[in-house]
Amino acid sequence: MRRILCLAVLACCSVAGAQVEIVVPDESIEVQRTYLFQVQGIDGAALARTTLAVKPDGAAMAMGVTGWDGSQYIWFVGSKKGPCCVIVGVGSESPGKPDIAAVVIAVGGEPEPEPNPDPPPPPPDEQLWGAVIIEETGDRTPELAQVLTSTKVASYLKASDLTLRVADQDATDEHGETPADLVDYIASAKGEDLPVLFVMGVDGAELYRGPVPTTPAGLIELFKQHGGTP
Repeated sequence: MRRILCLAVLACCSVAGAQVEIVVPDESIEVQRTYLFQVQGIDGAALARTTLAVKPDGAAMAMGVTGWDGSQYIWFVGSKKGPCCVIVGVGSESPGKPDIAAVVIAVGGEPEPEPNPDPPPPPPDEQLWGAVIIEETGDRTPELAQVLTSTKVASYLKASDLTLRVADQDATDEHGETPADLVDYIASAKGEDLPVLFVMGVDGAELYRGPVPTTPAGLIELFKQHGGTP
């Protein structure tokens, strides 16, 4: 019958003694595969005083088992890529320091780098034309009013030869119809939180669609990211 070692949490990965040793196979340790690591230096009498821990928390599943011949093993399954520290400690029968063995295992090799959460937009496929903002005029916020009346924004648009058109979602022409050049924008903005900003290329490509930046500097930076004058 196999017996489970007592599970506990130890504070670090340092080695305080040399009597206990964890033997790790000389092979690549893959994620979500089962391995047995032999633990040398623990007899039956010391088993009740033995603790097992894995750091960092959640890096792997580990459990102590006893083989049919009395040998001690660690049943190990790595949960994710990256370094994992396996620690075994054996307490003394009399007051004194416990005997601790630790080994750091590179599960699955080196961990993959975290993806960039905000990758820069790709270079525009066509020259920047400008932008269209569809809003509900009666709900215009002070922040949006500041952006739309900013002299910095106006100067940037003029220097960069860009167009900025702002229209209400219910805009009509002299015939009571939605202006032809706004039909697609107004239809696309329906059901979305207003205002909606469309940054467009000269040939009609949609380079950006989303909220309007809340500051003049933010709007200017958005234009620069999509091909505007640096």
